[in-house]
Amino acid sequence: EQVIDWQLWNTKIICLLSTGEISVSSLLTYPVVEIYRSVCYSSILYKNPIWMFRDVVFVSTLASRGLSCENDHKVHTYTYMSDMWNTRDGCGQWFIGALDVLSDEALLEDEALVSSNYSLSTQNDLMERRLLRGFCLNKHYLGSVAEEEISCVSLRGALLCCGTISGALLIFQNTPPQHSADAFADIDSNFKLDTKEPVSNERIKSIDIAYNDGDLYVVYRTESTIGTFTLDTQLKRFKSYMNCHT
Repeated sequence: EQVIDWQLWNTKIICLLSTGEISVSSLLTYPVVEIYRSVCYSSILYKNPIWMFRDVVFVSTLASRGLSCENDHKVHTYTYMSDMWNTRDGCGQWFIGALDVLSDEALLEDEALVSSNYSLSTQNDLMERRLLRGFCLNKHYLGSVAEEEISCVSLRGALLCCGTISGALLIFQNTPPQHSADAFADIDSNFKLDTKEPVSNERIKSIDIAYNDGDLYVVYRTESTIGTFTLDTQLKRFKSYMNCHT
């Protein structure tokens, strides 16, 4: 197995593996010790677009649905058998999850399993919970509320900014601001769509959020241009979200 991407968060390193699994290791020991490993996700295994912010992993399904080509616009060549496509406004699924608290809980359960103070039935319950914790990513439909196909994401503080295939910016806010594990357990309920702004006729390939000198900027890149969108008129409301987490 190989590490295809990684992210440092507090005293942990979160790694995406070529086997389709997600591994979390503690940096508090030497050598580094793995404390959590997920099940295999086919969306990771088949190299769909992936973003990591803090301890949060966003896995798209664009490549699996034939939308990895820059010239494709809402041409769905593949859908998942478990999805009712027409009920999701034509918007594809994402797999999203926070790993920090989950990996801590997994470590505590592993330690409990080797303890002689637990009965056999209790250890069986712990083993079952351990297996279930392997499913760290939940299925969501980020673009369904705006009827958009999301092509890229950026997470800063309690703001989630998304670029779409049609060239629009979607800005979601997490209210009230929560820790990652709580906020992303039910992202569809916790993150509300605040802004939808068409900025280009081209697919947005990458996006980022920056705060500087009294203004909040969304920087985006398409196939041919790099542009910015300023949210200065809503600064007071957004500034508190930016200060929630980095």
